[in-house]
Amino acid sequence: MTDQGQTPVDARSTDPGVNETINIEGLPAPLAQKIKSYRNLVDVPRYDVEGSMGPGSEPPDINMVVEHMSLDANWVRQNLTYTKLENLKLISGRGDSMAPTIRSGDAVLVDAGVTTVEDDAIYFFLMRGKLQIKRIQRGLDGLTIISDNGQYPPIEVPGDREADITVLAQIIYWWTGRSF
Repeated sequence: MTDQGQTPVDARSTDPGVNETINIEGLPAPLAQKIKSYRNLVDVPRYDVEGSMGPGSEPPDINMVVEHMSLDANWVRQNLTYTKLENLKLISGRGDSMAPTIRSGDAVLVDAGVTTVEDDAIYFFLMRGKLQIKRIQRGLDGLTIISDNGQYPPIEVPGDREADITVLAQIIYWWTGRSF
């Protein structure tokens, strides 16, 4: 049912098993649409891709989704900063250069909507044809690529060479697992 053919009067959650109906009559169309598309869970695709936390890894021939991780939508909204839900992806980190922050084998949540270095953060990027996960800081004369493991020296990238780095995503969260 629509209100004057434009705004739906009722909205049901798109999640299976949720039968709540919210009356959206009289609400502005953008808010009504947001309520209609509300989800309790966010399904994030996990790709068969490893970001190297070391010398770099070869990009895969095909970016293949191997599974999905369902995250509580309220937790995502309250704890993560991201561009759009559709830009959230999971990959794996491999190597020791970002330890102890990110450990080899950790699941890494990235925001593929971030493709430039605006803030000092950890990024997933392509450099010299190799996939990398490193901290990048912007300076006056270019970028500094930093490994959290002090055994690896920083790499200075002059401003005129910044185009040699293709930012694929910003790392926004990771799950560190340890066995005892």
